[in-house]
Amino acid sequence: FGSSLHCAPVPHAKAAKPSHPLCAMVPLPSRLCRVRTTIGSAFAAFVTLHFVPAWVVTLGSAHSPVVRMNMTDLEILENLHESYNLQRIGSLLEGEDLYRAVAPQIAPLDVAALPEVLTELVGLGGCAGAPGRWAELGVDEQAKILRRIATRANEDFVKQLSISRVTRPGADVHLKELFKSMAIEFLSQGRLTGPDTWESQALGMWARELCANMQQEEMRRFVVLHARDYLPVTRSPGHMAGNAEMIALACAFGRPMYAYGKGSLSKDAVEVEINNRGFASVRPYFQTHTAAAAARDVPPVRVFQLDGDGPFYMLGCAGTAKVVRQGLLATRS
Repeated sequence: FGSSLHCAPVPHAKAAKPSHPLCAMVPLPSRLCRVRTTIGSAFAAFVTLHFVPAWVVTLGSAHSPVVRMNMTDLEILENLHESYNLQRIGSLLEGEDLYRAVAPQIAPLDVAALPEVLTELVGLGGCAGAPGRWAELGVDEQAKILRRIATRANEDFVKQLSISRVTRPGADVHLKELFKSMAIEFLSQGRLTGPDTWESQALGMWARELCANMQQEEMRRFVVLHARDYLPVTRSPGHMAGNAEMIALACAFGRPMYAYGKGSLSKDAVEVEINNRGFASVRPYFQTHTAAAAARDVPPVRVFQLDGDGPFYMLGCAGTAKVVRQGLLATRS
């Protein structure tokens, strides 16, 4: 396959990304998150916008106004607690990757839904024993298996792309996210030219601009052509999983994935939805939609990402999500 975007055949030494500075949990005054009014949601949105330095109004669920609001990570977490009774599980001083944040939320019932060939491939044995085996593992081992599952799901997706165009619902988003991850990885290897920075917002904007300037067919050919150079990298424990891996896990387990935080495209602003009572609720910066998840009607896997490009943390219902750090959720929210 050909493509107008070319990668150098021999990668240079990969530039080391500077370690992320983790901040301590310090109580801060809460930003205005509620706007009480009896006039209705339109006036609520109007009042709220007076507190938002930079904003864009769109429509959310049931035609609720959606605005962009500058919030800190702590303010986002406070809002998630008020809006959805969710809290961050784990200390900000612990570095977590996506898979460790997801692992405690995957139940044996989810593992039972995996194809037998996949359970054998990732080391869980056949389908009959996979749920029990999963329940016996600690979070670290579960995270390793989730990484293998995500990589295999992306490999299967690329195989589908190699024989046909994008057709299944949500496949276009999967293609774009996989393409953007590949582009950023190849940039770090010196195989593509782009911004000379590791600043996540600049990289995210660059990758999004590449997507906007490419036809879907050209993007598909690029991913198929270079997948064998990229996917092995994602098996490495040092590789930072992101949106493409979230989609892969959602497809594998049939569970929706909700990621909260600021995302890589904005270091400050998040989307909040204003309901008809004037309450502002933070929306996920990324969420998956798969046919398998819709068919199962199961709760989403929820994670929070620190500072847009930092570690991931599990989100659980306050007071009900009992977490054993080397085990599973005792109660499912």
